Amino acid sequence: MGAKIDGAFIEEVLEKLRGNKELARKLHYLLEEELVRKVEIKEILEEIKQLREESNKRWEESNKRWEKMMQEFKERSKQVDDRFDKKISKG
Repeated sequence: MGAKIDGAFIEEVLEKLRGNKELARKLHYLLEEELVRKVEIKEILEEIKQLREESNKRWEESNKRWEKMMQEFKERSKQVDDRFDKKISKG
């Protein structure tokens, strides 16, 4: 909808609307509905953005927990390996 509207066109439309109250009322309702739709779309987009941010945050927290668990697992595995190697060398 990148069409340019010149002043003469606007004046012509206004003249027609002044002469036809029913047409003016319909146009008003259509414009109002369009505005409401745009506001609803903006609200939905903002909600999606917030949900995405929350999801990313949860994903990062999950990754941190996973990395911590893997580090603990590696440390415990090393401890078990060290104890096993110690028993084998004594034994």
